[in-house]
Amino acid sequence: MVPDSVTSWWTTPEGLVVTVDAATRTAATDRFISAMGASRVIEEPRLIAATDVKGGDGWHNGTARCSVAFSVTGAGGRRAFITAGHCTPTAGATARSTTTLTTMGSVSGGGHFDKRGDYGKVDVTSAEFVLTPLVNGYGKGDVTIRGAREAAVGTSVCKSGSTTKITCGQITAKNVTVNYGNGVIVEGLTRATACTNPGDSGGAVYAGDQAQGIVSGGTASCANGSVLMFQPVAEVLGAFGVSLVRG
Repeated sequence: MVPDSVTSWWTTPEGLVVTVDAATRTAATDRFISAMGASRVIEEPRLIAATDVKGGDGWHNGTARCSVAFSVTGAGGRRAFITAGHCTPTAGATARSTTTLTTMGSVSGGGHFDKRGDYGKVDVTSAEFVLTPLVNGYGKGDVTIRGAREAAVGTSVCKSGSTTKITCGQITAKNVTVNYGNGVIVEGLTRATACTNPGDSGGAVYAGDQAQGIVSGGTASCANGSVLMFQPVAEVLGAFGVSLVRG
């Protein structure tokens, strides 16, 4: 069995080159390298498999599961994804992937869950995660986002979220004010007929290859009719000064 401390190897005209994780190198590592007949050994930090960040993927804020909307980049190439504001109430909170159970980064400040909207941002600081222009199709084919052209009322849209996966419907109204109770009123949302349940919050809403918004809320059960409220994406990009990762 290859020790985990041996991270890669390849052949050159001069012989076999082996890389090892310096932090976990042991005598057993050296014995294995010797048995391989390596001509050169390079010590470097351990390699990690890159994990794609896609719209609709699940993430956890420490108290609840939410979903990713879209990958974005900011000044200086800062990497992040946008999501719902009610999923990001605490700046600095650790964000973990529900797929890998590893840390993606931390919640950024500047989000809202009030009259100004329902949007937030998570800074992706782990090298394990790679931002993509994709929305998770959950077995129906991932969608590549190429822009954020706003769709009109009556347009078909779909939602990707970590609870109900892919659901679709039509935009029925814009500039909707929603009373979520406990004194929380959110203005400027868009209403559509697509199923969404808890855990889908923060997920991606799209029309074709165009990003439309972030899942804010909906009916607790889709059995009695599907209602989706989403935060339009253009306002969020402007508020954070970020750009979509596009295909």
